Amino acid sequence: MLEKMIKNPGQKIYSTRITMVFVLVLTLISSLLLIINTNIMFPFSLFTPQYFAYVSYLFFSTNNIESTLFYLVMALAVLGLFFYFYRASKNKPKLYFAALILYILDTIFMVVSTFEANSFGWMIDLAFHLWIIYTLLTAVIIVKKGLQNESL
Repeated sequence: MLEKMIKNPGQKIYSTRITMVFVLVLTLISSLLLIINTNIMFPFSLFTPQYFAYVSYLFFSTNNIESTLFYLVMALAVLGLFFYFYRASKNKPKLYFAALILYILDTIFMVVSTFEANSFGWMIDLAFHLWIIYTLLTAVIIVKKGLQNESL
């Protein structure tokens, strides 16, 4: 029954990979913009690297180089991990599950970090996060059912 619900599984996997590229690119751009203190963030991206990039900027502004470098490395580590999941998932499709877990953890961190911000701007981010989680979950279901090579 699930196979009938997911039409064109190969196309869904392709769409998931394109979504992952957009997430990577927008996260990188947002993080760079936060490092130079523009306060511009794109909603279709990982929150954690942007948070770490902004914290690194705050430490940099106080001349705390060690903490600046620590948070930059943390931002790059999270972004690099998602990039690894993107690259390796083509040959190891089960890594979509790892990407899904990482994105869920990122979403939880975003909600916990921004819930008390007295604004509803984060809800737009949450909507995009939920869409990306849905996209990754679809890929996980397709891989679990062994449908990823059908209808390419």
